[in-house]
Amino acid sequence: RTVPAGDPTWREWEVAFAKPRRGSRGHGVRQVQPTEALADGVVQEGVIPLVPGQAFRVLLQRERGGSWLVAGIMDRRTHDGSPVSSLSRGATAHEADPPTVQGLAPLIDHMVEVLDGLPDADRIVEVGADVVLGRDGPALLEWNARPGRSFDRMGRPDLRRDAVVRPFERMVEVIRPR
Repeated sequence: RTVPAGDPTWREWEVAFAKPRRGSRGHGVRQVQPTEALADGVVQEGVIPLVPGQAFRVLLQRERGGSWLVAGIMDRRTHDGSPVSSLSRGATAHEADPPTVQGLAPLIDHMVEVLDGLPDADRIVEVGADVVLGRDGPALLEWNARPGRSFDRMGRPDLRRDAVVRPFERMVEVIRPR
């Protein structure tokens, strides 16, 4: 859940993170306590990961014809167990192991259903989803409309190349007169 900083609901959450209204790459994100006074931005409910400092980025992209493809799943880990696992803040990228990928499949299927139910769904070409494996299973933290494609950081430049080309192929297909 995400609420404006002035909404007191977040003070009841087990874990909460303040985020600036205009931010990216994890800058300005920090864990907050219920006693803190926040003036601006939003507060997002957190999930305590089973492995401290671990989160996953699932890159979903539309293929030609409109079906969704999991373009890659990146396991991002911080060195100090920090709860903000952004590559721009020092986290390292690893390819997600097969059991984790299999465990994320039901959540990914649900994310695709949600995306397909949105207005103008066929015009959405890619989404990055940040996911954490918590004690209650996988949890979607947030959607990213402009996700990074840093698969070369996990030793897979082939995924990066394909992930850059695919959205453009789909955009051309959508805007081309029929």
